[in-house]
Amino acid sequence: MLTLTLPPELEHALAQVAARSGRPSASIAEDAIARAVEDWGDYLEALEAARHDDPATRVSHADMMRRYGLAG
Repeated sequence: MLTLTLPPELEHALAQVAARSGRPSASIAEDAIARAVEDWGDYLEALEAARHDDPATRVSHADMMRRYGLAG
């Protein structure tokens, strides 16, 4: 269970979206949080991959196209 206190302007905006969509505010908030958590997970995964990047193992776009027979 999670309880949040939203700034008044965000709470108002959420209520407006809920009213326009016919969905409960909690459902919209849950969907938004789920998307944000997924985005943050992707972001952190990309950061971790960047930390382990080895320039010696990089392949250029042109080389990759040639490797797979896609070079024009």
